[in-house]
Amino acid sequence: MPKYVLLCGGIGFIFLSFFSLYSAFAPRTGPIGNGPDLGWIWFNFSVFFITGLSFLVQAMILFWQQKKQV
Repeated sequence: MPKYVLLCGGIGFIFLSFFSLYSAFAPRTGPIGNGPDLGWIWFNFSVFFITGLSFLVQAMILFWQQKKQV
């Protein structure tokens, strides 16, 4: 069961990282101040993406260990 949670969580985090990147650079209307903070946007994207990749790797390791036991 935890391997499926990690798999879904990893896919979700990767999707969330690209969605946050898309929404940060989407055109807006009205006054938006000084524009987007590029450092924060890329930091946020990289943290979500690396977390998603690590969840996927952990899920693959668990699947591999289960296959090896059977």
